[in-house]
Amino acid sequence: MIICIVSRIVTSIFYIEDIDSLRFFLSAIDFNILEGRPHFPGYPVYCFILNVISFITGSISISFSLIGAFSIFSIIYFSNKIWHLKFKKKSYFLIFLIIFNPFLWIMSNRYMPDILGLSLLTISTYYFLVYRKYKLKKSYLILAFTIGLLSGVRISYLPFVLPFIYYFAKQKEIKFFLYLSLSILLWLFPLILMFDFTELWQIFIR
Repeated sequence: MIICIVSRIVTSIFYIEDIDSLRFFLSAIDFNILEGRPHFPGYPVYCFILNVISFITGSISISFSLIGAFSIFSIIYFSNKIWHLKFKKKSYFLIFLIIFNPFLWIMSNRYMPDILGLSLLTISTYYFLVYRKYKLKKSYLILAFTIGLLSGVRISYLPFVLPFIYYFAKQKEIKFFLYLSLSILLWLFPLILMFDFTELWQIFIR
């Protein structure tokens, strides 16, 4: 964890790379989907986390890096747990590969939610595999909650979890979909309260 935090803070970006980065930067100052801070669908869970951390640190740029550091750590942790399910041991090469992967490093400093979305996707994959192997009810409840958060962080990653959802649909696991719905409502309901539903709907249509 310390290596992840230090390495990302040291390489923090203090300039705007593109228009999307600008929108996410501005969302930490004044979150407003209707005015494109950030663009639709608004990534409310990510922006909420960003706002909380930037309030604590006093630096928006450092806050992006801290989110990236925690995301990289969770990717390492759950990737190794997935590896352990198959091979019953840790892979130090896998840890090294993820920490120093140039693409993941860039994404963990960038003013975008991609790396946090990837960490939630990795967590979802682990708990799906655990449920498939051990049939632990707790696993699919955590999985449902994680997918709900993922939809509020990086909705374009949802196609990757469609096989999980299809699996539970075939199993007729009603509780899974109940917890998934509640997880989505946790961030969707406050978002509707913040902005006019009609305007949000019009942005969605466009």
